[in-house]
Amino acid sequence: MMQLSHRSYTNGEFFRPKPQIVERAESGLLVVATAWGGAEASQRACNTIVEQFELLSGEDLTTPFESLPSVSPAANRLRIGALLANQQILKGDNAKIWKSAVELAAFHMKHGVLSWVQIGNPTLLLKDEKYLHPLAYEMDWGIQSGNEGPLFSQALGLDRQIPLRVGSCRVPPGSELLLISRNSIPGDLFQLNTLELDEVFQVLVNDNPRSPFWLGLAHQNNPL
Repeated sequence: MMQLSHRSYTNGEFFRPKPQIVERAESGLLVVATAWGGAEASQRACNTIVEQFELLSGEDLTTPFESLPSVSPAANRLRIGALLANQQILKGDNAKIWKSAVELAAFHMKHGVLSWVQIGNPTLLLKDEKYLHPLAYEMDWGIQSGNEGPLFSQALGLDRQIPLRVGSCRVPPGSELLLISRNSIPGDLFQLNTLELDEVFQVLVNDNPRSPFWLGLAHQNNPL
């Protein structure tokens, strides 16, 4: 299981919604969901991810979605939950007019294998003893459009077909997971020898004090 510490920042000029966070120690699951529009949508998305992940841990359960052979079973379960959450938002909140969109990142850690699904922010980076590895990154629409304020480019609830980033990898003991919801990721971050929440926080503020962000750092709280 990974234990999350997190902080958020704004100077009051621009707004970035804070995420809904769910940690399930019993199933090794961590979900971070950020709602744009109706805030209730992020809670429903978290509930769907958790319910489907824990339901599909049983034997001989079928789903309406094909599994991806290139990733772990846990990553497939996270993906199925995200696809169902997308359908629920699209057919519920956004059935007639657009009301809600949810950026999502969900993770599972067991026996040294990290599995994830992501769309939108936060960006996912894995820190081992030597390197900081980007796992999943979404370019914010604010950067693409030349707008300094944050604006998501991909999220649950926008379309039937969504570009989920799904993956799994084996990670060394003591590895950390860095999560950043921000317009951009500064290069100075990759020069840090160690990851401390306050130090990363200051790097992001110094890079652009006008840019709001949410920052999370997940540690393994026991060897898996």
